[in-house]
Amino acid sequence: MMKKILSTLVVGLCLTNPSFAQPASSESVKELMKVTKSQDLYKQMSSYIEQMISKTISEVEMQQGKPLNSQQKQVVANFAKKFSKITIEDMGWEKLEPEFTRIYVTNFTQEEIDGLINFYKSPVGQAAINKMPLVMEQSMKLGQDLTKDAMPKIIAAAKEMVTELQKYEK
Repeated sequence: MMKKILSTLVVGLCLTNPSFAQPASSESVKELMKVTKSQDLYKQMSSYIEQMISKTISEVEMQQGKPLNSQQKQVVANFAKKFSKITIEDMGWEKLEPEFTRIYVTNFTQEEIDGLINFYKSPVGQAAINKMPLVMEQSMKLGQDLTKDAMPKIIAAAKEMVTELQKYEK
């Protein structure tokens, strides 16, 4: 009788131990990404980043106190095109999606992915999905604004470092 109870306890503990949990399948992770509209969110964020670059270039122009001439504007336009091309080719969804899938499969169990899918299919989950682009955009803008405010201090610290490094040149 004791052996039977002990065996039942051991089996029960093994089954409840997270290390024995089923790893998430790639298919379920892809379903989660579809339900959460991850690809659309990625495209929106890429577009927003491009807009931020254009805005940053305009701010640099204002800080210089003089507008860019037509040749300089063309250089900036060419850079923006190259940036977009690099982003699409080297960091596009086709390259990221398999890596995101691998990361999710590595870090989530099947039960957790199933729970996330169920949540994101719910009305509250759908509300979160639909509001996330705006939340991300506002968060990135906040980060950009804070960085802009801190930039003079960062530049001053970098200049100090360069000056100090020059002291030790041989």
